[in-house]
Amino acid sequence: HILPTWQLQSLEECLENYFQIRDIGLCCPECRGTLTSQKIKIWKAPEIFIIRLNKVEVGTDLYHWNRKSQINISEEFNIQEFIDSRAGLSLSNNYVLYSFIKHFGSNHSGHYTWYILI
Repeated sequence: HILPTWQLQSLEECLENYFQIRDIGLCCPECRGTLTSQKIKIWKAPEIFIIRLNKVEVGTDLYHWNRKSQINISEEFNIQEFIDSRAGLSLSNNYVLYSFIKHFGSNHSGHYTWYILI
């Protein structure tokens, strides 16, 4: 069950929502009827961790709109809980926010501003 993004308030909630177990709607031909599911995991922590938050929602009428509420982003976060336990240990699963890009405007026009934290 994927939460609508307007219910998510923090980067941590967004990551937990993305990495949760999901039904993918396929049935097993051998057991006839058991739905399959998937869980995305990180195999190796990257040196640079890039996150894209999609703030565009598609309504039931297929109308696209920007979500107006804010998502709180910590300056530091850890991804240990999203790394596959079979992958072995990484040197560090801690990340520090370096920069972010923010869009001002509508779905049809606007401006992007890039912020670098020093």
